Amino acid sequence: MKGSMEKILRFVEQNDAFSIISHVAPDGDTIGSGTALSRILRRLGKRTENVCCDQVPDAYKFIPGAEEILLPEDARGFDAVIAVDCADKGRLGSAEGIFDRAGVTANIDHHGTNATYADNNMIEETAACAELIYRLGRALGAEIDAETANCLFAALVTDTGSFAYSNVTKDTMAIAGELVALGANNALINRLVYHNEPAGKVKMHAYALERLHLYSEGRIATAMLTESEMDPFGPEAYTEGIVEKLRDIDTVEIAAFLRQKGRDVKVSLRAKKYADVARIAASKNGGGHPRAAGYTEYGITAAEAEKIAVRLAEKELQACWKE
Repeated sequence: MKGSMEKILRFVEQNDAFSIISHVAPDGDTIGSGTALSRILRRLGKRTENVCCDQVPDAYKFIPGAEEILLPEDARGFDAVIAVDCADKGRLGSAEGIFDRAGVTANIDHHGTNATYADNNMIEETAACAELIYRLGRALGAEIDAETANCLFAALVTDTGSFAYSNVTKDTMAIAGELVALGANNALINRLVYHNEPAGKVKMHAYALERLHLYSEGRIATAMLTESEMDPFGPEAYTEGIVEKLRDIDTVEIAAFLRQKGRDVKVSLRAKKYADVARIAASKNGGGHPRAAGYTEYGITAAEAEKIAVRLAEKELQACWKE
């Protein structure tokens, strides 16, 4: 672990009001972890606000407290700020100003690339962010009610791919069981997260996957969408899940999904068994986990970004073979 829970506990005890910031393009992990933390702190008599620079995607609006998440311009900006599930300050987006103006900061995260940018840090790569929030809540002596359990369970389900990814440990499963005992609705959350997609999202995925490319004898898969291609189907948030579908092709080890927005191209990376896509992302000033990471290319086309991504993926595969 980088940092310690003890410092976070003192940080919570010494402050009365907190701004809790989730990362750009929020997913169920950052939303569920952030709203759960807010509920835990309120149980202790603290004041909180949840902040994110992007709107909550429709798929995660069922998470208790998601409707209270504020855009940075609408937030008060308390003196104590906590970044949740943000590997670096850049992931705070336009909420970075709230973080920088704070008198004291904390950082609760599980990305190995996290450089401990806050005054108080608790980073554990081998745990889901929701696990850290749950343990913190227990250490603080806060009650974990059914709604808080649902927040945390939603975060666990999305971060672990419904407990299918390699980041699942016996502790993950034990905490999941405790959350169900506390009132988390496993069947409902899994249905809402994984089996409740709008038609536009399905059509967007079909459009992107129809245009996938395979390289290195099928070990690398890519797909890309420009803004003009996404627009007829729905918001950018609908792209979530495309890169996993690329990774699930039987021969593929590294998958890259690229989406162009303005003059920039966001690149999402996934690995199946042995490649470390966090190394690829780090080489482009991005970050993430060994099997799930990403970065952004600036001022180039999606086609140019694809060539770079393929070259980096080939280099990573060669490094793995040497190892």
